[in-house]
Amino acid sequence: MVSAVKIYIKLCQDAHSAPNDDVIAALKAAGKSGELNLRKQTLSSWTWESLGRVLSSSGAVSKVDLSDCLIPSQGVACLLGHLARNTSVHTLVLRGNNIHSHNVGRVGALLKHNGHLKKLSLEWNSLGLFPEMFSEFCEGLSLNMSLESLDLKNNQLPPEVARDLAQAISRNKTLKYLDLRWNNLGWNGGQLLQAALNKNISLIKVKAQGNYIPQEIVRALEQRTPKDVDHLAQSEFLRQRLAHLKNMEKKLAQHALESKDKMAEVVKLEQERSKELEELARANERSNSRFSQLENILSEHEATISNLQTQLQETEADLKNTRDKVTDSEFRCSTIAVERDERVRALTSQLEEKEAQLARTEADAERRLTSEQRLTAELRARLQSQEEEGERLRQDVAQLNDKLKALARQHEGTLLHEHSLNQELLSKCEREWEARTTKLQRENKVLTERLEVSERGKGELGAQLAMERAQRQEEVALTTQQTRAREAGKLVQLEERVSSLREEKQLLETQLAQSNSNITQLQQQNSSLVVELAEPQRRLAQLHEELSSERVSSERLKQHLAERNAHESECRKKVERLQQEVEALQKQAREQDARQAEREREKDNDLHKLQMLLSQRDKDINNIRADEVERAGVLYSAFSKYLGSLSPSASLPQLSLRT
Repeated sequence: MVSAVKIYIKLCQDAHSAPNDDVIAALKAAGKSGELNLRKQTLSSWTWESLGRVLSSSGAVSKVDLSDCLIPSQGVACLLGHLARNTSVHTLVLRGNNIHSHNVGRVGALLKHNGHLKKLSLEWNSLGLFPEMFSEFCEGLSLNMSLESLDLKNNQLPPEVARDLAQAISRNKTLKYLDLRWNNLGWNGGQLLQAALNKNISLIKVKAQGNYIPQEIVRALEQRTPKDVDHLAQSEFLRQRLAHLKNMEKKLAQHALESKDKMAEVVKLEQERSKELEELARANERSNSRFSQLENILSEHEATISNLQTQLQETEADLKNTRDKVTDSEFRCSTIAVERDERVRALTSQLEEKEAQLARTEADAERRLTSEQRLTAELRARLQSQEEEGERLRQDVAQLNDKLKALARQHEGTLLHEHSLNQELLSKCEREWEARTTKLQRENKVLTERLEVSERGKGELGAQLAMERAQRQEEVALTTQQTRAREAGKLVQLEERVSSLREEKQLLETQLAQSNSNITQLQQQNSSLVVELAEPQRRLAQLHEELSSERVSSERLKQHLAERNAHESECRKKVERLQQEVEALQKQAREQDARQAEREREKDNDLHKLQMLLSQRDKDINNIRADEVERAGVLYSAFSKYLGSLSPSASLPQLSLRT
């Protein structure tokens, strides 16, 4: 499929258009699996035309799925034109592409010219809105010699197109599966389809619900089985043989009329041979009695074979039902396990996100606390340095007082001048001290404001944590309610499914009874045909056959009886094998139920563990909050004590200076 990718890229380069990445990825995947999957892809008309060219030149794709793509009408036309020449694609899905107008006739041309397509799905299109184009589609279907499955659900097929469709079905020789559900064919369309099915000898399964057709006709259409097809083929063969025998009888009658003149001459010879004929008649009566006995034995064996066949059908139906139930149970278990795994993953991811958010908030709070602690340490260092400077100033003032006293003693004359100088120095020192105290008060206010901001941040963080915890609790409650509601809905759906399965079982039983009645009718018709065929054979045997032919026929009947006995033994063996398979499937179903119960218990344990983890996380969060509140209280009390200790020390130097 690398060559297909290269072809597509080359076409894009020639058209000066950028290649689509989704188309390239789908072509690469098709090279590995053989399936080109472009479901729900919205592409341009040119892209669809280029894909048609790729498919017409490449032989590696066997299945093409283009459902729900809403392909433009021009793109559909180009794609169907190129697919008509394709020889590798055997499955084509065109569901939900609004195929209408002339494209309906192009689908018929595809069926007419493509001799390799086996499965075609045209669900959810508009084929029935254009009856003239649909007649071309039916013409292509009638001429097709390879298609085995056709899906025409939800195509708005009106009663006007039923005649063309019925003619196509009666002429087609390869179609085995036909889905016509949810259209509008009506009562007349149902009768036409039923008549077409009586002529078709290949169609096995037909679905026709939702077409305003009476239920009797729908059941007759949907209860068609391979055995009915075989019976139709056999009846057709018997009709042809009967017509041939009637022609032979007419020829014999003509020959008798022609030989009537000659019979007068042969009367004497017949009188002479009458005795011989009487002896032959007696021998014939004996052989007829033996033949009747053999027929009775054959009828008894046929009755036993029919009983065994009915038992085989019943066991096959039971086996199919058990297999369907097992597959349904496995699918339900897998879906429930996947949904629970997804829920657990979602809850764990939510828990991890919440834990990450909590860790981030805790880290932010710790950073803020460390920054605040650093600020408080810096402020304490500044206050200590300022206290040391105050003490130095006090010491300087005390030294100056001592010097002044000494100078006053030494120089009393210059005391007044120096006293004035000292007063000026003291006033300067007081002004400097007052400026420094105001500066310290301002810094203290700034620190208090920062502490208030930090406390507000802590309060906001606590509120955010409380909000997040409430949100988490609400989310957990919502998820639990949703899971309970979903599980309840699933239980209701399962109960409805069980009831529907019971109804389907009843319908199947009624269908089986009807099929048995049809088989009996066919057997009666067959017996009547055999009786009609036996009359000319007896006439010919009375005239021409001899005793040797009767002996040969008796030997053949014996061989046939031996073959029937062998077939009966084989049927019994098959019944025993089917019973063993049923027992094995029942055992598998019980094991699957046990595994499902174990999985449910494991899921419940996981949910309980998650709830325990959530409760533990809530406790850890509450402990962290309590620790933060205690730390904030301790810091606040320590800082208030520190401020209280600073305020009287700041007023002492002022008093000493004033004195």
